[in-house]
Amino acid sequence: MTQENKPEDSTLLKRFASDERAATSVEYALIGVIMAVPLLASLGLIRDQLLSMLNSVANAILASLG
Repeated sequence: MTQENKPEDSTLLKRFASDERAATSVEYALIGVIMAVPLLASLGLIRDQLLSMLNSVANAILASLG
């Protein structure tokens, strides 16, 4: 590495270290996971009731169509 490249590399490293966009993306991903896990678990618990309700709606639509 030559002495000429060192200031440029230092500037690049400083910009990389001060860039918080990736950290923000990771935080949003973690929030999404934290919200998705309980949602999926609760859907598993109410699966039968949900299927029954959707079947009732589908049957009502089919009955109204003729």
